[in-house]
Amino acid sequence: MKKLYKRIKKRISEWFFHRQLAKAVDQAITLHNRDKKTYYVLHWDNRLLVVSTADLKRWQHSGYIRQGVSLADIRRKALYKTK
Repeated sequence: MKKLYKRIKKRISEWFFHRQLAKAVDQAITLHNRDKKTYYVLHWDNRLLVVSTADLKRWQHSGYIRQGVSLADIRRKALYKTK
């Protein structure tokens, strides 16, 4: 019974994550169509964020992103990127 419960719980959490991801991707596409900037969907602090390149640069200069982590690393880890 425990295995069945774990399997159901895992399926529900996967479904919830994919639903949130779809909403974040839609938001990124909408923002990209509005101002033609590149937007990224990131999994950050256990939530999904939609950020632009300017936001990433601002975070890096303010110290929110650790030293040694480049923007290329963050871009590579992005779940979705608008073109």
